[in-house]
Amino acid sequence: SAQNRYLLLQHGRITHGFQLNDPEQRRRITTYYAEGSGIHEAITNFPRKLRRIGVVGLGTGTTAAFGNKGDYVRIYEINSEVKRIATKHFSFVNDPRQEGGTVDIIMGDARLSMENEPPQKFDVLALDAFSSDAIPVHLLTREAFQTYLRQIRPDGVIAVHISNRYLDLRPVVERLAAEFGLSSVCISEDSEANWWVYATTWVLVSRDKAFLEGKDIRAAADAPSVKSDGPLWTDDFASLYAILK
Repeated sequence: SAQNRYLLLQHGRITHGFQLNDPEQRRRITTYYAEGSGIHEAITNFPRKLRRIGVVGLGTGTTAAFGNKGDYVRIYEINSEVKRIATKHFSFVNDPRQEGGTVDIIMGDARLSMENEPPQKFDVLALDAFSSDAIPVHLLTREAFQTYLRQIRPDGVIAVHISNRYLDLRPVVERLAAEFGLSSVCISEDSEANWWVYATTWVLVSRDKAFLEGKDIRAAADAPSVKSDGPLWTDDFASLYAILK
């Protein structure tokens, strides 16, 4: 039916997102970002109104739909072809009804962009560049996290999308959190309650332990890690071999 039609962006075996065609459903947040996902929990439970949201990795631009009127969404993307597709074929970024917030797409390597710009004071910073088998390791090192912490508010949240067929990134992210004395919680959504909801795993990291212990996030959270001795990735050392599934 027309109601169930959607536009999908896929590269190899990796789906980067899709959008429902029905005009009433176009802003529905689908796939890895849908209700129940860690990123959805972080943004919808965030206590401040008029939020500033940062995103590393554009995909189809789905995360732009988290921006309500008055919100600001800043998306970092390295691939100009991805930007072309997201802005030409999908309307999350260029919302035809202007129901969303202001969206900027910053082209180039996300880490370099953030290193070279003044603090953006993000409430939530989503790192969504790790779904393929060739991950940008330099975005998950101690030095990278130093940059992210400069870019978020003191009570801000870093949400890392770790769904990956080949690599278990959870111990890497948890070790980075521990390195900076941050709290973390892992949220796996595997109910796939509707066809537009994908199974997905996000790790939320924050200085604000109370936020991560709020009832909605606590209800969605996985059990704490049994072992917390993941490798500490730095710009000098990162081994994918250690975290192969």
